[in-house]
Amino acid sequence: MSISTKPSSPSALALALALAALALAACANLDSIPSGTRADDLAASRGKPFRVWPEPGGAQSWEYPQGPMGRYTYMVRVGNDGRISRVDQVLGWSFFDQLKPGMKDDEVEHILGRPYSRDHMPILDENVYTWRWMETVWPRCFYAYFAASGSLVRTGVRDEDVSEHGVLTSSPC
Repeated sequence: MSISTKPSSPSALALALALAALALAACANLDSIPSGTRADDLAASRGKPFRVWPEPGGAQSWEYPQGPMGRYTYMVRVGNDGRISRVDQVLGWSFFDQLKPGMKDDEVEHILGRPYSRDHMPILDENVYTWRWMETVWPRCFYAYFAASGSLVRTGVRDEDVSEHGVLTSSPC
């Protein structure tokens, strides 16, 4: 008895390749979505957002994290007319710099999206939220430290540990 790993026909291979391409396209970044696109069209093609944040004037920010291990989170800005005004990849310095001591944890998540992890540090009685992100080609970790009251105390950044070949050498962040 022999076992074959070949597709039964060329059309089966073509179908498998088309399905793989669609799966990759669904995971592709969202920053190529043009302004003016209907938000309903985005939801139909890319799926519903993880979370919808209300904005002033009836606008919304649709959160699309590329995770849970992903290093990119997109906030799709939807106007009150139901059309996309812009798409922001929010894990980077221009958004980290918006964080100020005293902000509440939900305000920070409104800016950065859901964190990769949430941990408690009992000795300091602080909660630390972690986001994995890329700075150019470098995998990094961004930390937001919150007092027990939920107020931001400080932030920090470190490189993820990688070998000389670019492979993670320990657990992420």
